Formats: sequence, structure tokens, C-alpha cells
Amino acid sequence: MTASAENGDAVLRVRDDGQGMSRDVLAHAFELFVQGTPSLDRRQGGLGLGLTLVRSLVEMHGGTVEASSGGADRGTEINLRFPLAGKGQPIAAPAAERKTVVRR
Repeated sequence: MTASAENGDAVLRVRDDGQGMSRDVLAHAFELFVQGTPSLDRRQGGLGLGLTLVRSLVEMHGGTVEASSGGADRGTEINLRFPLAGKGQPIAAPAAERKTVVRR
């Protein structure tokens, strides 16, 4: 995992050296319930929710997310980009300062 500032954005890169993703899977990786072909060591994969949740959370904070992979057995890289303060977008208050509103 690496973090940097680029063109007024905070950029987080998460890279693994796992089974990677085919072009077909990459095209739909952030859609609900999408999964690649299970490998022998991961026969019981997840539900295909993780990257969909990542995309939703990143977009809620004004950011973008993208995935890339060199293909089979070449790992995957997920890049998250968030606007930095002062770029004209409001920054959310820290969790301790937020007030929960319950509407009935």
C-alpha cells in the first residue's frame, strides 16, 4: 500500500501479487456480485460485495476508484483517489465531531 499527493488529490494504491483479474472481470469488478473464476486455494470465494462497497464509500467522499491487473497470476492494483482540502470540495468532520441524527 502506498499513499501520495498528485494533482491536488490524495492517491492510495493497494497492490497484491495474487491471482490477478482477467480483462472481462476488470470491466465489471466494481459491480455487485461479480467474481472471477475460483482457484483451487480459494474455492469458497466471497459474495462479490467488497469492491462494490469500496466504490460506494470512495464516491461518498468525492473520490474515484479503479482496478488494474496484468492478468492471471500477476496480481491486482486498486487505486483510490480523493480530493485534498482546498480543492473546492468540503471535507467531512472527524467522526468524533459528527452528530448522529435519528429521524422517525
